[in-house]
Amino acid sequence: MINKIVTGIAEKLSACFKDIRIYTEEVEQGFKTPCFSIILRELGAEIYRGRRRRLKAEAEIHYYNGRKRENYNSMTAELMTALEYINIDGFPVRPIGLKAKTGDDSMYITLSFDLFYTTEDDENPEMMGEYSEKTRIINS
Repeated sequence: MINKIVTGIAEKLSACFKDIRIYTEEVEQGFKTPCFSIILRELGAEIYRGRRRRLKAEAEIHYYNGRKRENYNSMTAELMTALEYINIDGFPVRPIGLKAKTGDDSMYITLSFDLFYTTEDDENPEMMGEYSEKTRIINS
């Protein structure tokens, strides 16, 4: 599911900003601007009964344009609109939060997700079994 979030963000950015390079892995040197870099910052998972899971994730999209603070306001507005929905497995998924910050050499947007999903692992059987009890009512 984690990779599907990154892929969904990358596909949306690619569709909306065709001429801007997208990095999903760390590039220490030599990256070309303008570009986006997608980073997962926080990740938390809760296991529910059976195959159900809850995933909380924060992803950051860094935008570098090679110029200090030029065009950041308009790019922030475009990104906030474009990232209102991303596709994961063909379904539209909406982040529960979008925040933007601007630095001296980059601008970034944080997307927060809170998703429920099921795993395909059938090795984990349902934890609940059957239970039966007989009772008797006595009239007084």
